[in-house]
Amino acid sequence: MSGAEAVMWAHLAQARAIGAETERLCQLLFAVEGRVGQRKLWGIVHLADRHPRQMVNAACARALEDGVHSYRHVKAITEQLVAQALERL
Repeated sequence: MSGAEAVMWAHLAQARAIGAETERLCQLLFAVEGRVGQRKLWGIVHLADRHPRQMVNAACARALEDGVHSYRHVKAITEQLVAQALERL
């Protein structure tokens, strides 16, 4: 296994730890877009460093439903979900 493959598998493992929908979206991104998808995958996985994992996973589920498979879309949804949760406090 090459270094790039090892990194990709590590990121997919991180996506799996976030949730099933995150893993599904990240696998799709890498399968369809290759290296470009890997960069998006990295960004999505690292959203969980700044936001609750359940919010990132919910955002990935919505992105899959919307048919918009981009880091920016997932980030925007995640930030929206976090803002809504904070409003309810």
